[in-house]
Order: sequence, then C-alpha cells, then structure tokens
Amino acid sequence: MNFFRAKSPSQRSDTSRHPAVPLPADGKLATRSESVALTAAVVVAAVALGLGVGVYSSVIAGIGALFHVSAGQLNWVNSVQLLSTVVCVPVLGRMGDMFGHRRALVALLSISTVGAVLAAAAPTFTVLLVGRVLMGPIGGVFGLGPALVRDRMDLRRGNAVIAALSGATLVGSLIGLLLAANIAGQRGGVRIMMWICVGFYALAAALCLFAPESRTRIRGRMDWTGAAVLAIGLALVFLGLRQAPISGWHDPRTIGYLIAGVAVFVGWIGLEARTPQPFVDVHEMADRALLAPFFIAFVFGIATFGAQTAAITFMASPHSLLGYGLSLSISQIAWWLIPCVIAGFVAAMLTARIAASAGNLSAFLVGGGLLTAGFIVQVLWHHGVGPFVAGLAMEYAGYGVVQALIPSVLSEVARETGRGVITSFGESVKGLGGGLATAVFATLEASIVIPRTDIPSEPAVASAIFIPLALPLARARNPRGAVARANPARSASSSN
Repeated sequence: MNFFRAKSPSQRSDTSRHPAVPLPADGKLATRSESVALTAAVVVAAVALGLGVGVYSSVIAGIGALFHVSAGQLNWVNSVQLLSTVVCVPVLGRMGDMFGHRRALVALLSISTVGAVLAAAAPTFTVLLVGRVLMGPIGGVFGLGPALVRDRMDLRRGNAVIAALSGATLVGSLIGLLLAANIAGQRGGVRIMMWICVGFYALAAALCLFAPESRTRIRGRMDWTGAAVLAIGLALVFLGLRQAPISGWHDPRTIGYLIAGVAVFVGWIGLEARTPQPFVDVHEMADRALLAPFFIAFVFGIATFGAQTAAITFMASPHSLLGYGLSLSISQIAWWLIPCVIAGFVAAMLTARIAASAGNLSAFLVGGGLLTAGFIVQVLWHHGVGPFVAGLAMEYAGYGVVQALIPSVLSEVARETGRGVITSFGESVKGLGGGLATAVFATLEASIVIPRTDIPSEPAVASAIFIPLALPLARARNPRGAVARANPARSASSSN
C-alpha cells in the first residue's frame, strides 16, 4: 500500500476551497543570497528552539528554589509551554498560509521573545508561567520553517535545509545543557541562562526579517471558529494527559477531559467538512499520504519525550543510593551527550540523500531502526556509561532522521496553499504524543517505586525507555513521483 502517495489536484475533492494566489512581484525560487538568508534564519530559529528546551529542562530545580514552589507546581513550567505550542501552532501555520510564512515566523519568534523576557525577569512564579505560555509559539518553527523553505527552494536544496533544522535543534539543546553545567550553579545563574534564551530568540526573529517571503497565499478569510474549536479539543486532551499522573487514569477529571477532547475533535471534523473555507481541509487530511506521517509524528513524540527524559534521569541517578543509575553530574551528562548530538546532526544531514536515492520509506526505516536499536542497547546494557551512551547515540541518530523526515514529507505532499497549517498540525500531533509519554512516564515513576519510598525503581525507568520500541515502521513507497505529478513546475525546477 502506498501511504505517502499524494493525490494530484484533479483527484482531490474540493480543489477550489483554497485557491492559490501567487505573488506576481516575487514568483520565483529564492536567489543564492536569499537562500543563504533563509537558511540562516530557520536554522538559528531551530537552535533557539532547542536551546530553550535544554535550558528550561536543566534549571527546573533552580526555578523551584528561586520561587519556593513545590515539585507539583514545577511540572507546569514545561507543561504550559507544551500546551501553548499544541494549541497555537496550527493557528500560526494557517496565518502563514494566508499572510506569508516569513511574517508568521517573525510574529511567533517576536511573541516568544516577549515571553522569554517576561520569564527571565519574572518577579513571581505566576508571571514566569505567563511568560512560558507566550514562549509556546516557538514550537511553530518546525511548521512554518519547512513550509517557507519548500515554497522558495527546489526539492533537493529544500530537503537539505529542512534536515538541517533537525540537527540544529539537537545542537541548541546541547548548548542549553552545557550552559546549565557551567552557569546554573553560580549566583544568579538561573536568571542568566534565561536571558541567554532571550538573546537567541531575538536573534532568530531579527534574521527572519531578512529572509524572503513565501510566494503563495490563500484567498479568503480566516476560519476563526474552526481554529477555536480545534484549540479547545487539543487543550482538553492535553489537560487530560496532564491530570492522569496527578489523580490517576481512572479519575473522573482525567476521563472527562479526555472524552470531552475527543468529542470536540470529532465535532470539529464535521464542522470543517461543512465549512466552505475551513481552517484545515479535512478532506486533504484524510489522504493516506498525510495520515501516515501524522501517525508517525504522534508515536515519534511518544518516543522522544518519554525515552529521552527517562535516559537523562537514569544517567543522573546515584547508583550508591538507588541501586541503579550512572551517577553522572549535569556537567558530565552534557559532555557525554556531545557524541550523541554529533551522531544526530550527521544523521539528519544525511537524511535528504537517503530519501533522494532510496525513497522516504527507506529513510523512515533507517530512522526507526536506529531508534529501536538504541532503545534495546540502553535497556540491555545500562550498567556501564560507554554502552549506554552508545545506545543513546543510536537513538539520537534515529531522532535526527525521523525529525528531519516528518516536516519534509508533510510539506512535500501537502497542497501549496496548505503547507503551513499541515506541517504545523504535525507538530501539534507530535506534541500530543509527547504529552501522552510524559503522563505515562510520570505514572510509571509514581507506581513502580523502591519499597517504602516514593523514588522510582529501576524497572520504572527502564520501562519508560523500553515503551517506545513500539515505534511503527510504516509501509510506504517513494512519494516523489506523486509529488512530481501534483507539482510539475516545482519538480522541473528541482531537476535543473
């Protein structure tokens, strides 16, 4: 079965629902200088995204000490940003399709910069959480960035730049960890690291001002009703996943949130199917060429959010006290992660070549195989730093490949007028997978503990690493032929 085979425009239903409006003043692929500016802008934005993740994941304990809040309250530091990302990113993607992907990128990076400033200067914990909510839109970099690149570059160069985004995120995350290892323990170190985030966010926003704008627009108005209903559905599901580790999966609030979220989402599908100019074209989303990468994005979110958190937890756990762990400090973890990030970056940069020569299926199989092999190595040989890090390096390599492929495939098979919202929706789906992984990992930590303590036992941490072995290796064929038929002008330009 051909999961990634995109339908031609004549085969798709309601092709007039989103008519394309090429901009006559700028209706060509980017020049060499514009390509350099575009590449610099999206890559630095991806580094900023990774840096924020690395910094705030490393300073959670410092934030708790700074504002004197409990561990339960600290969970909201990352949860509110992830919720904001899941809800906001599709809206920003659609606005990019309507008003220009570069403009939307500048807007989301500017909003995130304001949020980062608010968090860095926050006098109270509540203000910090508000700042974290405003930082959520930066997750749209992996939605709008590939859409803009795909619009202004040919397939070969575009795939290479999209792959670089995956590697750049890993680099940014490593920079955050290295900063934490050297700065977080100093007086005022937590604030300093937050202000470094502000600098990277602002730099990314400034560079996007010099990038070329996308050429294609959607004619019509914004479907705010559809956007609001989708946001409510996604928020309810996410809140249900957030509630599960607190009160249990059987708790009425958890069940209520999840059922309500699913019901709203089902209703949203019916609403969008009847809307003349929908927020998301559900007819297009029903295309198996999009369903397969959406499903992979969801399970990929489970793998990356769950297993990587468990791996870092295991590396930091003191073996002499808990009977498991590698007893590494934050600084040691950061240095051991350097070869892992290098493996992920190199794998991401090779992804475009693998996909071009052997097809997206082969590339997905390589990435899924590396992830699976890495998980197995970590579970079976976790008593020594060397074997464990070797497994983690394979996991990072698989991460680099799959993370590069998902937005590349989505932006390749989506129609020109829907690239922004489709790739952004993929990020929201991945975020929901991450929310599920976080909830399951927290449940395992709370239920499988060392006797007479509330400390997670070795099986709890190992299970969180082992669960993502269920990563599906979807059957597919190379979609390039279908894309060539759907976009003959683009394919011709890419072959020149």
